[in-house]
Amino acid sequence: SPVRHLLHTNLIPTPEECAWISGHGLVEPQRELVRLDKEIRRIQNRLDKLNGQREELAGDIDAHLALLSPTRRLPADVLREIFVSSLPSTHNAIISSRESPLLLCHICSGWRNTALTPGAKASACGNDMRQAHVVRTWSRPRISD
Repeated sequence: SPVRHLLHTNLIPTPEECAWISGHGLVEPQRELVRLDKEIRRIQNRLDKLNGQREELAGDIDAHLALLSPTRRLPADVLREIFVSSLPSTHNAIISSRESPLLLCHICSGWRNTALTPGAKASACGNDMRQAHVVRTWSRPRISD
């Protein structure tokens, strides 16, 4: 560029230098910029498509790996024991999806079904009925916050 010495300075270009810049000086760099922008858009579209495929595949892998989770193999009686052990011992259970027993009912439908079986409710009550409210709580439909 014949005006490179003026770039990033406060020097004023001559009329000839202004004519060169306006006439021909930027034509080729502007074409190259347009070409690069098109190429970037093309590559970005391809990258977006690949990222979508990757996310779909990763989700499928995660779903398959979840099938191998040891928690899936817990027998119902062990789950019921976990539910009973998680009940508060210093206060009555409150109706909150952030605390046991409702929290455990929100894990998955299998856990909810196990928690709502008669054996689980009876275990939660024990021989004294001081936790009968837990049985009523577990028997209610799901509550969302």
